[in-house]
Amino acid sequence: MMTLKEYAKSRTISYESVRAQAQKYKEELEGHVTIEDNHRVMDDYACNFLDQHRLKRIIVMQSDNDDLKHELERVQEENEELKYAIIELQKELQDMAKKNADLKEDLARTDTLLMLADKEHEHMVKVQDEIRQSHDALLESQKDLIEATEELARYHRTFFGLYIREL
Repeated sequence: MMTLKEYAKSRTISYESVRAQAQKYKEELEGHVTIEDNHRVMDDYACNFLDQHRLKRIIVMQSDNDDLKHELERVQEENEELKYAIIELQKELQDMAKKNADLKEDLARTDTLLMLADKEHEHMVKVQDEIRQSHDALLESQKDLIEATEELARYHRTFFGLYIREL
């Protein structure tokens, strides 16, 4: 015969779980659990009965715990994989941000070069127009010079130093 407290201590379980188990199987343990000196006392049959029912439950819980341990390990591994994936994505994001900054810088340089090229093009167009105008003026002057030379060729010097025009 032993008390519920002694039974709990010998099985390394809590007194409260033994008391709850004894209450749960109250009908099956009737006559095997008695009260002596204000303590519940149980005989060997009650101890064996509770052991058998407790062990069945522990085995089930142990199985569930194994499943839960495997599930927990799987989730932890998945968590680690996700951490590494996040780290890789952060690295990629940093690389892309750097590339984006470089591209923006290149775009700004390109815009500046295009603006300078546009100004240079406008200047070249103006210079070409001035050259064309100078060329046209030169052609006009050349025509005038040719006409003047032809006109001058019609004049001959006379005996007295004067020039006379031929007809």
